[in-house]
Amino acid sequence: MEPVDSETAVSSSKQRRLHLGSGEGRPVSLHAGKFIVETANENLLAGLLPQLIHIVASDPTQGRLRSLLNMNESEARKPRPAGDFVIGRLVELIFVEIMRSHHSSASTENKGLLAGLADKVTEPALAAMHRDVVRSWTVAELAKLSGVSRSTFATRFRKVVGTGPIEYLLSWRIALAKQELLAGMKSVSEIAFEIGFQSSSAFSSAFTREVGAPPSHFARGQIFADEDDPHSLPGRRTSVNRN
Repeated sequence: MEPVDSETAVSSSKQRRLHLGSGEGRPVSLHAGKFIVETANENLLAGLLPQLIHIVASDPTQGRLRSLLNMNESEARKPRPAGDFVIGRLVELIFVEIMRSHHSSASTENKGLLAGLADKVTEPALAAMHRDVVRSWTVAELAKLSGVSRSTFATRFRKVVGTGPIEYLLSWRIALAKQELLAGMKSVSEIAFEIGFQSSSAFSSAFTREVGAPPSHFARGQIFADEDDPHSLPGRRTSVNRN
């Protein structure tokens, strides 16, 4: 079959479902949905999600997902009061179940957080860093949690997650900082101490190095929207030199 642009096909369809092909043989029916997320950490999300997850319909372990899909189908076919709310929550649960399925069967060829959480060596370290982001973790401490030597852990972590453990911890701290800065409820110094920096100046230096702008500029939205920059925020203006 000739490829079809999904955005164009869905927008031109008057139905909730999109059917592809000539109708001969087994029909292909597409049920599409989307999530709208904050752009501040979209690069982190893009690195987390695989491009494609294939779940075989006949897989006997997918009973929960099958039940959620059936419930979603029923709500879509027979609209009832609060139907949109119910469908929205069902889609969220469906997404979680799909990611759980991918997590439990993640290929060793994949890299990223999901692969790391599916790996017996890296999972304890990732869980610890997420649970206690303030702590000044060392590679030796994380390796001990994982039950392997320091060199084995460092090599395995980079191979599975795609970055070093301390680099990952910094990127996670910066992601949390972005969220707090955009919320606008805390000062730069408060955020700095809450995510593990000993001073606001150390935090500002690290943030500027990673993001390309000081925390105060980021909070005010003075970030240049550059399509080639995964950290930029669309629709925002800048007074910062992005080198």
